[in-house]
Amino acid sequence: KAVVSTQSTGQQIQEKREKCNNSPLIEMTCVRDQRDKMDMLLETFAGRVYEAMSEITSPTWNAAQSIRHSKLTPLLPVVNWLASYSMSQYEDLVGRYTVTAQQNYQKVLREFFDDKRSYVTRKSTEKIFSKFTSRKDISQKMLTSNAALHSRTSLASTSQSNTSLDSLQSSKSESEFTITQGNQFESSVRDALDYMEIAMSKEECFINSFFGETKGEKERRDMVEIVLARFTVELESFINSSCKYDMYFALPIYLSLLDRLDDTPEQSYIYTALRENLTIAHKLFNKMHKFQKAKILESQKKAGKGAAQSVTQFTQFLLYSESLRKNCKRTSLDMCYNQLADAAAEAIELFASDQSKAPAEVVIVENFHFIYNFLFRNKIDGLEKFRKLCHRKYEESLELYVKAYLGSPLDKITTFFDGVQLKLNSGVPCEEIGFDPEFSKQKLKALTAEYTVKEVRKGLESTMKKIEKHFTKEQNLFRVACLTMQAEFIKQVEGYESLMGMCYPDAGLRFSFTVPQIRAVFEGKSPKH
Repeated sequence: KAVVSTQSTGQQIQEKREKCNNSPLIEMTCVRDQRDKMDMLLETFAGRVYEAMSEITSPTWNAAQSIRHSKLTPLLPVVNWLASYSMSQYEDLVGRYTVTAQQNYQKVLREFFDDKRSYVTRKSTEKIFSKFTSRKDISQKMLTSNAALHSRTSLASTSQSNTSLDSLQSSKSESEFTITQGNQFESSVRDALDYMEIAMSKEECFINSFFGETKGEKERRDMVEIVLARFTVELESFINSSCKYDMYFALPIYLSLLDRLDDTPEQSYIYTALRENLTIAHKLFNKMHKFQKAKILESQKKAGKGAAQSVTQFTQFLLYSESLRKNCKRTSLDMCYNQLADAAAEAIELFASDQSKAPAEVVIVENFHFIYNFLFRNKIDGLEKFRKLCHRKYEESLELYVKAYLGSPLDKITTFFDGVQLKLNSGVPCEEIGFDPEFSKQKLKALTAEYTVKEVRKGLESTMKKIEKHFTKEQNLFRVACLTMQAEFIKQVEGYESLMGMCYPDAGLRFSFTVPQIRAVFEGKSPKH
C-alpha cells in the first residue's frame, strides 16, 4: 500500500505540474507560482524517494541475494516513476545497486570457495601416518576414517614398490582411495556449479525484470556482466588452486564443466562464464594428460618378473576416470585414453626388451593379457580397438614363446620329416619317398622306437618345469601356456602321422605313445586353477 501510495502521490504531483505548465493562463503570476511550487514539491518528493532507495542499495547493505531481491521487487513502480522524473538520480541508484551486488557476491563467493578450497588443501592425514606405518596400511586406515575424505591422494604418487602384476591387485586399496577422493572432489565441484547456476540465474532474471522497462537489452546485459563478473573470477581461482594442489583434479573439473555447459542455454550469462572456465580447465586437462603419458612411458623399470609399472599407471588412471560421472561428449577423453593406451603399449615393449628375469615374450603376454582382461571387465568406451590389440599381442607373443620353448621334443623325427616334406615339395611322389635310403621305412621305424612314452614324458615335464619359472601365479597363464604347448605338440605329432600315412601306407608305422597319453602328461603337470 505504501508503494502504491508513493507512486500515486508522485504521479499526482507530476499531473498537477503538467496541468499548470499546459494552462492557457500560464502567463498569469498565480499559475506560474503554482507550477513552481509543484516543481519544488516534485524535487523534494523525488529526493526523499532517492534517499529511501539509497539506503536499500547502499554498498554497506550486506543482505543476501534473496533478501535484496525481495526488498526491491515491491519498489519497482516507485523506481520506474523516479526514472521517468529524474534519470540522473535513477542512474545513480542503478550504479549503487551494481556496486552493492558486486561487493556482496565477492564476499559470499570468496567465503564459499575458500571453504571448497580448504577441503581440497586440508593437511593430508596420510603424511602423518606415513611416518609410522606402511603405505598399504595408510590406504586401509584412511579408507575407513572420516579424515580420508579430506586428504590428498594423487595417481602421480603411486608407490614405486607396486610394480609386479601381483601388486596390481594388492594396490587395489590405493586405487579405491584415489577414486574416493576423486568422487568426493567431483561432488564438491558439482555443488559449486549448482550454487553458481542458481545464484547467477536468479540475478540475471531479477535484473532483466526489475530494469526491463528502463534499460535496453544491451544495457541489461552489460549490467549482468558487471554484477556477476566475480563468479567467473572466483571459479577460475578455485580451478587453478585445486589443480595446483593435485593436477588430477583437472579431470573431474573438466568433465563437470562439459556436462553443465551442454545443459545451459547459450544466451545466458552463466554459459559465458562456464565457457571461459572450460577453456582454462581444458588446458589443465591437457597438462594432466601429458604428465600421465610421460609417467607411463617412464615406468618401464626393472622390478619383479612379469612386472610393468606402466600397466599400474594406466589402469589406475582409467579406474579413476571411469569412476567420475560423464554425460558429456567424450571426444577429448577418448583421445586421452587412446594416447595413454599407446604409451602403455610402448612402455610394455620397452620393459620387455630390458627384462632379465623372464623372457620378453612372457612379459608381453602377462601385461597385455592383464590390460585385455581389465578392459573386458570394465567395458570402457573408446578403447575397443586397443582391447583387441592387447588380445592380438597376447596371442602372438604366447605363440612365439611356446614355439621357442617347446622346440622339437621329437627332434630326430622332426629332422626326418622335414626332409620328407622337402622331397614332396620338390615333386617326388609320396609313394616313392620310402625308396630313398635316407627316408626308408626301416630308418623311420628305428627312430619312432627311440621315443617311448617314458622318454616323451620326461622331455615334456622338463620343458614345463622350465617355463613354470617364467610365469607369475595370479593370472594362471602357466596353465594357458601348457595347454597351448600341448596343442602345438599334438599338432606336430598329427602332422607326422599324416605324412606316415601318405608315404608309408602299408608299413604299419606308428608312435609308441598316443594323443591321450600326451594330454595326460600336460594335465598332470599344469595347475587346475
